[in-house]
Amino acid sequence: MKKSLLLLIVTILFSSCSIYEEIYFNEDMSVKYEMKFDASELLGMVSASSLSSSSFPTDSVLSFADIIAEHKDSLHTLSAEEQLILEDFKSVTLKIKSDTIDKTFFITLLGDFKDSEALNRALKVISEQKGKGSDVKTGRKVVDQFDNTSKYFWDGKNMKREIQPKTSVRSEASKDQNMMDMLSTGKMIVKYHFPKRVTKVNNPDALFSQDGKTIVIEYSTKDFMDSAEKINIEIETE
Repeated sequence: MKKSLLLLIVTILFSSCSIYEEIYFNEDMSVKYEMKFDASELLGMVSASSLSSSSFPTDSVLSFADIIAEHKDSLHTLSAEEQLILEDFKSVTLKIKSDTIDKTFFITLLGDFKDSEALNRALKVISEQKGKGSDVKTGRKVVDQFDNTSKYFWDGKNMKREIQPKTSVRSEASKDQNMMDMLSTGKMIVKYHFPKRVTKVNNPDALFSQDGKTIVIEYSTKDFMDSAEKINIEIETE
């Protein structure tokens, strides 16, 4: 049951309409990552029977550290690479808040990582898992097309984010008017936090905080339906 619940959540994560992302890049190279998904519109596309089933996520907190601890007796069979990935996931938590009457559904993904590579490994695993979940009536092809994994680089002074693109979502989404409507109203707001003032950013739409240490960028879904690479960014700090 827990496995199927996680797969359903991961599928919803990659097909929600509005995303609020905050990333903290620290002096010791560690990275704190937080992404909040507003999947309320998607909830309206789920059948009443699914909403009433015991498997549908309700208000809860899922700690990957607890899940790993439950299966500790079998971890010795994993490869060194898989063991490393588990270490990355020990700090990851999923917080779920839903109201099936008001049709609101929020999922927050949190994690503290020793460096940007650890974050990249975790995001890659989540991306790979989403394809094993439920279609949730959006069509797996559309969700798969929209899933473009980010890769981060942080050396204590320079930050770079690159999208690992698949293909344009528009060609598949255009076959489903509900999906098109949902995507066209969505948005993504990203906040990049740094320990020192930002001196250079290659996105002209970036907004600076008063202390110059935070960059805020808002994208409409229309901005990157044809090219998720628009999220790519390079930032230099003092």
